[in-house]
Amino acid sequence: MPATSESILKQLNAPDRTVPLRLSNDILAGHQIGKTSHLFQRIPKEQIDAWKVQFGGDAVQQELTTTRAKKGKKVGVAASVPDGPKP
Repeated sequence: MPATSESILKQLNAPDRTVPLRLSNDILAGHQIGKTSHLFQRIPKEQIDAWKVQFGGDAVQQELTTTRAKKGKKVGVAASVPDGPKP
């Protein structure tokens, strides 16, 4: 999660630091927040299904096969698994 931490610090316009022994409010009134952006990206349903096939084991494979058969789709393992969402 280092990238998420960096993104949060950039959005807060705050320096990187460790958690102190005594918590305090280091962001004072009048502090200017940086440009906001999403911390995480949406995962498309197709990618979720591909990862289930790739990493889900036999139980998930059986579940997907049953679901596809009910929907009238071709039953079997996906021919190719995408590398992941593109940034």
